[in-house]
Amino acid sequence: MSQEEIEEKILVAELFKADDEKEKERLIARNNLEHNIFSIKNKLKSQFGSNLQQSDKDDAEAKIESTVLWLDANTSAPKERYEEKLQELTDLMKTLVLQQPSSSRN
Repeated sequence: MSQEEIEEKILVAELFKADDEKEKERLIARNNLEHNIFSIKNKLKSQFGSNLQQSDKDDAEAKIESTVLWLDANTSAPKERYEEKLQELTDLMKTLVLQQPSSSRN
């Protein structure tokens, strides 16, 4: 490979570096949302399940399921959208925690 070809490849790599970093951040946000969906699902079944009113549990399960469906349908969503969905689940989790008797929160 000539020095000119090497420099050209380096230039091309540098041009794509920013795009690659954006894609990496997007995928991290998606994976974070996915991880939190399943974490909240498990907590709902085990930790919170017996202490919640059935209607609250049903509402939480519906919100989680709608997020799963959204995630499946939006595999190329921007990072910010994944973060918005994660915030919605975080808010849901906070609500569930506040509904727990104080002895169950510890």
